[in-house]
Amino acid sequence: MFIDLKGLPLIHSYDSIQELNRNIEKHDRGHDLVISSYALGEIPSLSDRITIVRQLWDLTRDVLKCRKIEKSTCTTPGKITSIVSQETSLKNGAFVVAPCPLENTYKYCYFVQRLKRTSSQRAYKRSKGVPLRGFEDEKFCYVALRRGKRPEHTISKGGR
Repeated sequence: MFIDLKGLPLIHSYDSIQELNRNIEKHDRGHDLVISSYALGEIPSLSDRITIVRQLWDLTRDVLKCRKIEKSTCTTPGKITSIVSQETSLKNGAFVVAPCPLENTYKYCYFVQRLKRTSSQRAYKRSKGVPLRGFEDEKFCYVALRRGKRPEHTISKGGR
């Protein structure tokens, strides 16, 4: 898919990502869990998304997971899985632990959250002539990566 990933640029225009690194010594940058909410799905360029995932991945500790949560659309699973497959090849020893922990099984896994609409949201959308409920069901999908090698599972052959 990509020939020269080492040449991808660092992103300097995303202040929130840069703020995580500002005035922090490199050895103090490890976090148990790093979450990116909505951000990856909003960035149109795959190379920019991969660069951001690299920067977030560098903030995680070696044995704990990096988790990304995105609003789910038809294209979001493709965006996330392309980033995951790229990241796992970039960083040797990374593997997917959730939602589908099996190797190369990138199903469209999601959960639904019912959200109450504010009166201003209902008024805005009602002006378009569409009758509106007081809630909407929002779909979210995510992926969680963990550093290290995937544990080997042993399957017992009958009995205890």
